[in-house]
Amino acid sequence: MKRITYISRISSPLPPSEIENIGKVSAENNKEKNITGVLIFIQGLFFQILEGEDQIVDELFENIKEDDRHME
Repeated sequence: MKRITYISRISSPLPPSEIENIGKVSAENNKEKNITGVLIFIQGLFFQILEGEDQIVDELFENIKEDDRHME
């Protein structure tokens, strides 16, 4: 079991509907992979906690790092 916590900054303004969509899609994908956690967006920052099997969490986090909607 692994837990990852990270904070990243939005790379460019997104409409509220896109932020909501990120949360919905993430929740659906995470459920399929038995990953639990939380995603919070406030004042241009994403805060996320992911928890699940080591390899699955590692793979997901690598995909998250590739997403150009945010930066470290």
